[in-house]
Amino acid sequence: MSTRVLLYSICAIVAVLALPPMFGLLPPNHSVGIRIGVTLGSPVIWYLVHGILGWALFSAAAGLAFWLRRHPNAARLSPLALMLLAMSLLAGMMLG
Repeated sequence: MSTRVLLYSICAIVAVLALPPMFGLLPPNHSVGIRIGVTLGSPVIWYLVHGILGWALFSAAAGLAFWLRRHPNAARLSPLALMLLAMSLLAGMMLG
C-alpha cells in the first residue's frame, strides 16, 4: 500500500468518526467522548462540545485530504503532512 493511499484512508476514517458527534448522534455516556463533569452534567453542553469537536475533526481530515491532493509530493510524508495527520489523529483520540 502506498503512503498516499494510507493517508487518504486515515482521512476517510477520521471523517467518518467525526459524523456522529457532528450531527448530535452521540448521546451523553461514560465511555466515548469528552467525559468531564461539565459535559456529563448537562446534555446541552455535551451536544455543543461534541458538535464543535466533530466539525473540527471533520475539517482537519478534509483539510489534510485537500492538501494531499494539491501537493503531489506529499506522499513522501513532509513535515506539514505529518503535522496535519497528527492533529487529525489527536482529535480522533479525544473521541475515544
